[in-house]
Amino acid sequence: MVDNAIELDHTTLGTAWFLAARAMVVAGGSEAMHKQSAGGLYAQAVLGLTEDECIQAKDPAQVSNLTLVDCFSILEGMPRDVGEKILTGLLMLSFMDRKISPLETRLISVVASALDMTQKEVEECCLSARVLADVLAPPGLRQQFAGKSLDGKASASS
Repeated sequence: MVDNAIELDHTTLGTAWFLAARAMVVAGGSEAMHKQSAGGLYAQAVLGLTEDECIQAKDPAQVSNLTLVDCFSILEGMPRDVGEKILTGLLMLSFMDRKISPLETRLISVVASALDMTQKEVEECCLSARVLADVLAPPGLRQQFAGKSLDGKASASS
């Protein structure tokens, strides 16, 4: 593996996060408001961005000319630990409604490829994301999906 990590400032990190997170929210197609809120909490709590940095990262002047291809280019040069946090956050957003759409799966695959992650590393991110999805989900959403597996059906233990 070639280490092509770039030095990341918080605006670039925030911009990459919010572009990828918005794509994941759209790919999921439901519970968008809850997922957007969780994405903002994740940016601050896990990625270490301040409220002002989040606002700056989402500023139309910052993102209006950027595409997902630009986002993947930024991700490709991220330090490994930051990339793992990004992927974990995206998985968390996907897991919040207990189902994963084909588009969400494709997005995760592309991000994992951009980060040059192995299947084992992605699986480790999935474990962390499951816990975070339950913690950051608003109480109403948590109750709505309690006892359901990731396919949205009742789990065998409920």
